[in-house]
Amino acid sequence: MRQLLAYTSDYAVTDSRDRVYGMLGLASETDRLMIERPEYVNHSVETLYPNMVRAFIESRKSLDIICFSELFGRP
Repeated sequence: MRQLLAYTSDYAVTDSRDRVYGMLGLASETDRLMIERPEYVNHSVETLYPNMVRAFIESRKSLDIICFSELFGRP
């Protein structure tokens, strides 16, 4: 998932959650399990991204995803 997000980080989206939700169909089953079901009403970007990072760290026992944080900074 981190590679997919890195490759598409500069793509224009109107909703930042689409950066994650839009990649779910391309992600491995393991990576899809890290992301909650797409939910636009109850999940803000401020909730989705930290939850995804936490799930990645816990499932992969790796901090690699933090290296990509600058790609998703707000303008």
